[in-house]
Amino acid sequence: MQLKKATITNYKGITHAEIPFTKHMVLLQGKNGSGKSSLIDGIISCLGGVDSKTVKDPIKHGEKKATNILEFEEGIITRTFTEGGSNSIKLVFNDGKEIRGIGKIAEYIGCSSFDPMVFTRMNDKEQRETILKLSGVDLTEADKAIEEAESMRLQLHRAVEAIPTVGNIEAQEVQAFVGKEEVSVVKLAEELEVENQKRNDYDKKAFKVHELGLRDQEIGVEMTELEGKLSLLRAELISINEQQSEFEGLKEPEYRFEDIKKQMETAEETNTKIRKAKELAIQVENKKEASKAHNAQDTTVKETRAAKTKLLDSAEMPVKGLSVDEVVKFNGVPFRQINTAQQILVGVKIALSDPANKLKFVYIEQGSELDSDSIEELQALVDMCRAGGVKVNILIGQMKDKKQENGFFLEEGQVVL
Repeated sequence: MQLKKATITNYKGITHAEIPFTKHMVLLQGKNGSGKSSLIDGIISCLGGVDSKTVKDPIKHGEKKATNILEFEEGIITRTFTEGGSNSIKLVFNDGKEIRGIGKIAEYIGCSSFDPMVFTRMNDKEQRETILKLSGVDLTEADKAIEEAESMRLQLHRAVEAIPTVGNIEAQEVQAFVGKEEVSVVKLAEELEVENQKRNDYDKKAFKVHELGLRDQEIGVEMTELEGKLSLLRAELISINEQQSEFEGLKEPEYRFEDIKKQMETAEETNTKIRKAKELAIQVENKKEASKAHNAQDTTVKETRAAKTKLLDSAEMPVKGLSVDEVVKFNGVPFRQINTAQQILVGVKIALSDPANKLKFVYIEQGSELDSDSIEELQALVDMCRAGGVKVNILIGQMKDKKQENGFFLEEGQVVL
């Protein structure tokens, strides 16, 4: 659709104003209170941007009705406000067909935004979502993957931090006990019992040897005294000698009583250190595994972010120089940090880039922020769009004290010729 002319009558601060859009970019000039905003609102009221229920006193004071008319190549939109708050609107096509109702007309026009400053007033999240939508990029899965990866990395980091680090002094204290099994007091008691049994056996055998020696002496005496009993004694002596041969080379064993008792006395302390050594070994291994898992998850986070960056890099931005990270940037600078003129220019380009808009109409109320270079850039944009077959209208409001050579000058609600 192409806007050809706007006629606003008795609407708010406008008495009567006709603005032709033959140049496609129109400068609307005037002092404060001259009616620039009223004229712009009057145009927007025909396009769905203003609802009579939200406009207080749309009719100029002292008048009974206000009429706003927009002429297009395809037809004419007329919106009338009457006393009592009622209003009507219709789009009459050149062939006589009609569309009535602000909702249906707005749907037909498909113009979702007329004010490029709407984009500048959005918060960072809204700006980001707008650019991504226009670029056709859906970051839902990428953002979800990053959120899940970072959440898992945080959990793994907490797991690493929850495992105490083994200190050097603590490790040295139990170094000698690494790999050893705990001392069994029961087993030591059994070993002590074995040693006691060995000593008892020896004592019995030694006593037997002593007895046999005494008996040997007695027999010698008896042999001298009792030659008659020699044959009997010899036989007994032979028997004794045979028994003595069984104990030939008998030596007293080396006993471990003191060693075993000492081990039993220090068993609890020793076992405590052995258990500590095992616990520290497990602790070191757990921390190593937890750190390994955390490092792997950190790689996953970097990969998901790289995938998101690749997705954004491949997106076709609606305006050259725009990029999206956590915030919208223009030529690498956060959008909110560029000057107002640049924001307006970018906002205009964004408003005109939406393919859903049949009507490419943009108004700039803060036109006084634009210097001559910015105006020329906007005119070049209009020319480029028209050369490409895209019909564009831009209305720029500027605060001026006097009528300029170019543009329309408003004074007390009327255009000064």
